Amino acid sequence: MLKRGPGTPSPFDGSFSQAPGEASRGGPDSAKISPMMAQYHAIKAANPGSLLFYRMGDFYELFFEDAEIAARALSIVLTKRGKHEGMDIPMCGVPVERAEDYLNRLIGQGHRVAVCEQIEDPAEARKRGGKSVVRREVVRLVTPGTITEELLLDPVRANSLLAIAGGGPLDNSFGLACVDISTGSFIIATTSEASLEAEIARFEPAEIVAPEALLAVPCLARLARETKLPITPLGREAGDRQVIATGGRNPGTPGWGANGYGSISWNLSNVNTACPGMPVMTTETGYQTDLTLSQSIPEDVAARYVPRIFLEQWLRGIQRTYLYELIDLPPGGSPADSAFGLLHSDFSSKPAYLALMNLLHLLADPGPSFTTKPFGFVLTGDLSAVHHVLFEKRNGTFYLAIWVEQPAYDVDQKQAIPVPVQPVVLQTEHEVNLVSHSFNEAGAMQTAHLGVSSTYALVVSDSVTVLEIDQPLSATMHNPTRNVRENSKK
Repeated sequence: MLKRGPGTPSPFDGSFSQAPGEASRGGPDSAKISPMMAQYHAIKAANPGSLLFYRMGDFYELFFEDAEIAARALSIVLTKRGKHEGMDIPMCGVPVERAEDYLNRLIGQGHRVAVCEQIEDPAEARKRGGKSVVRREVVRLVTPGTITEELLLDPVRANSLLAIAGGGPLDNSFGLACVDISTGSFIIATTSEASLEAEIARFEPAEIVAPEALLAVPCLARLARETKLPITPLGREAGDRQVIATGGRNPGTPGWGANGYGSISWNLSNVNTACPGMPVMTTETGYQTDLTLSQSIPEDVAARYVPRIFLEQWLRGIQRTYLYELIDLPPGGSPADSAFGLLHSDFSSKPAYLALMNLLHLLADPGPSFTTKPFGFVLTGDLSAVHHVLFEKRNGTFYLAIWVEQPAYDVDQKQAIPVPVQPVVLQTEHEVNLVSHSFNEAGAMQTAHLGVSSTYALVVSDSVTVLEIDQPLSATMHNPTRNVRENSKK
């Protein structure tokens, strides 16, 4: 897993031990428990708020507090299996062949159940060694509003899941989306706070999902307190979603309207107003390349902007970014959003596709989380428009992405804007071996070896350059990396 390096400040908590989008793995120290219990705790930590049906042969087993809750709810025997921290581990189980009956009873009492199955043959696990554990994954999350099995459904009423969003200070309105997954029925509506309770009663949902912040709304708080209606809060682990429309401007644009309208900061401000403190992901962003349409840019400019939009959003703490979209719409479709693809409608590549593909290949580092190391360096020169982000791979190699964040095209006047290169000096605390990876207007990656030194004179353009930094094994870094704002003051 490629990690944000210690030189890149996180707007959330300043911690660099975890990359954006990775869930924290809770649970006991795996060195003190069996491999199976370590696996159980990891899966349980990834599914908080649900009873975990953990498949073991012909039974679904439940452990710890889950076992105590299920034993009471199902009137089954609570037993024990082994010890944890000197205490017996509570356990109960239900046979797989009767699981639907037990699920029905648990769901009827308002519980959520995560069904964890064995996804490999035990014989395959034994080939990896005597202590290897059969691979397991949660394959199904059963809640009152998401069941589809005939046995679990009420035959005389709809089984609806109601999602509620909104409640921001700007208009005090709420959006509602109600779906019956078993039939495909889907209804959307808007309402005011005064009418929210009546709208909920009209839908008669089996379950409500809403951002945790909305549970303070009086009618929702009362429903949670006085009824058995399951209300599932979407807390920090769910995050908030945002569409960031670029308007054809450069990724780090300060905006093109009042109060920075359209900028990343403006979008984040709106999100934080509605859902303060929650992590954010961008569900749609990108660039239109049909120059006959408004707010479109040339393909070579998109090749420079697209890699930067991921880096700019990462720098601002956006945990995940999705690009709109992979392929242009075929001729004859709606022209308004027909050319946002990384590929043309005939599947030929645009330069932005090649640039992004090469960047991802360069930075790819699959694997589990790891602890990053500090790396001391200083950038000097005119850094007012120079942005950077530092990454580290598990093999100890650092990657410094650096670029000039300025517009290269005027979408209103439909003309190119020259972006001057910036001379920058990179100084490292110890001698390093430096390799430069840059991208041309076609998106192709060009590599140059800059040798071993502790001082490098660089020329930074508006196309991302990635500096691959190998340190001597004997080098010991003491000072944390300074960020670009701090360096610019020196």
